Order: sequence, then C-alpha cells, then structure tokens
Amino acid sequence: MMDVWFFIALVIWVLASLVRNIYESRKYAGSGPSERGGALHIVMSAMFLMWFSWFFMTFADPVKLTISTWQRYVGLAVFSVGVILFVVSETTKGGVSDTGSLVTKGIYSKIRHPMYLGQIMMAVGFPIYARGLVTLCLSAVWVAQILYWRHLEEKDLIGRFEEYGEYRKRTWF
Repeated sequence: MMDVWFFIALVIWVLASLVRNIYESRKYAGSGPSERGGALHIVMSAMFLMWFSWFFMTFADPVKLTISTWQRYVGLAVFSVGVILFVVSETTKGGVSDTGSLVTKGIYSKIRHPMYLGQIMMAVGFPIYARGLVTLCLSAVWVAQILYWRHLEEKDLIGRFEEYGEYRKRTWF
C-alpha cells in the first residue's frame, strides 16, 4: 500500500514542479505573470505541495538506504543547515517576492543564492536522514530544477543591475 501513496506523492511533486518551472520560465522570458497577485499565490501553493509531497515521498519511499545512524544524522544536519539558510535568506531579503533592488547584505554578502542553496541541502539531506533511496535519486532532478531557476535569475540580475558582475566575483553560489 505504501507504494501507491509514494506514487501519488510523486505525481503531485512532478505536477507542482511543472507549475514552478513554467512560472519561472515565463517570468524570466518576460511573457509571464508578475510576482504580484494571483500568480505568486499559485506558485507558493505549488511550492508548498512540492515540499509536502517530498516529505511524504521520503517517508513512504519503497526502497530504503542501508546506512548507519551517524550517516542518517549527517543527512539531518545537512537538511537543518539548509532550513537555516532558507529562513535567514528570506528574513534578510524580506520575503519571497522581488524587492526591486539588489540584496547584498547579511547572508547575501557571502552567498548570492542562499535560498536555492538551502533548498538543495534540504532536498538532499532529508532523504538521507529518512533513508529514502528513490527520493534521494530524485533529488538530482530537484537539484537540476533549482540550478535552472538560479540560472534564469542570474541572467535577469545581470541585465537589471550594473553592479551584479562585481557582486558575482566576490560571492559564492
């Protein structure tokens, strides 16, 4: 029965991922919706569904990793650092929507995309902790998506902010 629930969660994760990818592609192509209004609510709902289904999939994963307890806790530590990076980045930036200015203070003075780095760490660390082999393999797809979103955002920021090139040279990721 767990395999059915895993499959349902996987389908929800894939559909929510498609919504987010379409939104990001259209937003940075200039033909998509703005971050104001209903579109942002839809993409935030999709992100909630992505994470909710990800956690569910991880626990319902039909193939379990055979790893030691300390390795599981390394996964939990990676996940926890990812959560902290995500929260600190959103707090520093003042929320998920575009501020209209280049944020270079706080965590952004060291890491250009701490939110994305945090999401990558969460997507990889949690399946290790929960011993979900299939979900850990699927995290490669999620990491690729996040790197795609980061790429689109980098192109946009280079075009919008003259100082972005110098900022890129002195920061990581």
